[in-house]
This record gives sequence, C-alpha cells and structure tokens, in this order.
Amino acid sequence: MSGDIYNDVLLALMSTLAIGMVLRCLHHGASWPRVLVLGLLSAIGMLVKATFIVVLAVSVGGIVIVAIVRRVTDGRTHRSLLAATLCKIVLVIAIPVTASAWFYARNIGLSGAWNRSTPKAPLHGREEKSLTDVLTSPQFYKAFFGQLFGSTPTSVSGVDTSLVSLALSMTALLALLVWSVRNARAWTQGATVDWVFTRLAPVGVFLGVYVAQMSHAVGYGQYNIRYFFPAIVVVGLLLGGGATACGRWSGLVTFGMMGVFGLSAVNYMGWLVTGRAADMSLLDRTRSIGGQLEVNGFSPQLLKVFVLAFIVSSVMAGLATSLLATEEHAVSELRQASTDRKTVPSDAAVAASDEA
Repeated sequence: MSGDIYNDVLLALMSTLAIGMVLRCLHHGASWPRVLVLGLLSAIGMLVKATFIVVLAVSVGGIVIVAIVRRVTDGRTHRSLLAATLCKIVLVIAIPVTASAWFYARNIGLSGAWNRSTPKAPLHGREEKSLTDVLTSPQFYKAFFGQLFGSTPTSVSGVDTSLVSLALSMTALLALLVWSVRNARAWTQGATVDWVFTRLAPVGVFLGVYVAQMSHAVGYGQYNIRYFFPAIVVVGLLLGGGATACGRWSGLVTFGMMGVFGLSAVNYMGWLVTGRAADMSLLDRTRSIGGQLEVNGFSPQLLKVFVLAFIVSSVMAGLATSLLATEEHAVSELRQASTDRKTVPSDAAVAASDEA
C-alpha cells in the first residue's frame, strides 16, 4: 500500500513474527505446519504493506538454507529434497499472492506501479528527485539513524532524551562489539550455513528496507523513519544483544533504554495532540493525551493503565536481560574452557612426542 495509509506498526509486527518463524524453521526444521504458518503470516504482511516483500524474500531464502542443511546432515536424496523444497517455496509464495494479488493488480491499473495506489505527483511543494539526488542526499542516510533515538521535541524537563537514548544505545552496541571480538574464536567454531544465514538475514532485511525507501523517495516521496519499521526488529536484536553483553549492568542498561524511549514517545505524542506546542511540560503533554482519549470516547484512566503496563514491562525486560547476560556469561566460559582443553596438549601426547 502507499505511504498514505499509516499501517507501519502492524507491518513491523508481521515482519517480526515472520522472521521469528524463519529462524524457528532454521533451528527446528521447515515442517509443513511451520511453512504453512509462515505463508499465512506472509499473506497478512503483503496485505498490510508492499514493503513486506523484503521479508518474504528472506523467508524464501531461509527455506532454501534449511534444505541445504538437511542435505548435509540427513543425507537425503537430491531429488526428493529438491521436490519438497520447491513445494514449500511455492506454498510460501502462493498464499500471499492468492490473498493480495487483487490489490496489487488494482494498484497497477491506478498508478502503473504495483506498490502504489496513486501516480507519482508533486505534493506540498516538494521538488522532484532523481535517483542521483536521493543517493547523494544526507537526508536519505539520516532518515533512519537521525530519527531513531527521538524526534522533535525531545527535551523532557530540560534533558535531551534523544542524546540520552543515543548514549545508552551506543553503550549497548559498543558492549556487543567488544563481546564479539573477545569471543570471536569460540562462537565461530563449527559455523554452518544456517549459522551464517541467521546473522545475515537481519542485515538483508535492513538493506532491503533501505532500497524500498530509496524507491519511494525517487520522484516526490519523503524520507521518513516509519518506512523502516520492518527493520525495527533488526535494531531490537542489536540493542538486545548489546544490552546482554553489558554483563552485570545489562538490566540497568535495558531498563534505561526502555525508559528513555518511553518518555520520548509520550512527549512526542503529547506534542502532536497539543498542536505541536513547544512550551509545554511533560506532565501537561501527558494530561493532554488523556484528554484526547476522553474526546474519542475512551476513559482518561486508560492512559494510567498504559503507563503502568509500560513500567512493568520495562522492569521485566531489565530482569530478563540480566538473567540472559548471566547465562550467556556462563556459556561463554564453558566454551572458552572447552577451547582451551582442545588447544592444550595432553600429558600422553607430550610423552609420545618426546619418545618420537
């Protein structure tokens, strides 16, 4: 669908579920029920927005990787494995095509392009941009990274939340980098095709979404972070992995990131519903959200429920990350000990070498 329909959050949800199912197929096998679920998720995703085609491509790639792994480990005959893999690929593609072909055929009739419902035309005085203009524009590269950690206005009680969240996020990513370098030898031993795909698939999703943004921007399209929502799962994986790598501080880092992101979100929503008033406190903006809920027929107390649920989920996320960090540290030590035992020669080996 075109960007005129704000269904990006639902797109992010369907992308996350589909990628999760692909990873489950990689680790537990691409059984027919899992492939069917993946096809149904893909059908919903393609009905939500055309950008989901990036995730669909990664899903098909995942099924191919599963087939390669099974060929190596199970020794199945080439012909039977190829037939089963082709049938699963056809199923994953056929379900979304059957569900959404009518809509994209309609788009082609209306705009000449399968992923747009209206022809490209100048809007709000925008200038037409060529592909070269897009690729050489700093805004194209800042569209995601420049808006990820907060949007105007970002000040809460005099504190720039975008800078705070950026600092916490960079701390998590730096910790992930340090952990990766220190454990590179241990966690790359025995690396397989599915191991590599598991780590490259999120990168493929992110790059594919960036290409979709580029395609949208050529002409009169905007640079907007909401077009990158399918890639939010990639950011979450990086920040989550980085927070886990912070060791004993992992829980606090996670809680801090979620808290700052939450404050930024409430502050931004309050800014929108008050007509973008720049001289209001966070408390006043929060009250304005409650008032807007009441105007739309909801109880203003619903906002308190949301805030409480967010606080509880932030604490639980912090505790979960802390437990994962503890477990990961223990596993890392076991792997390192195993590596050391393999590299240090035994007494018998030393004696045999001396005799020789």
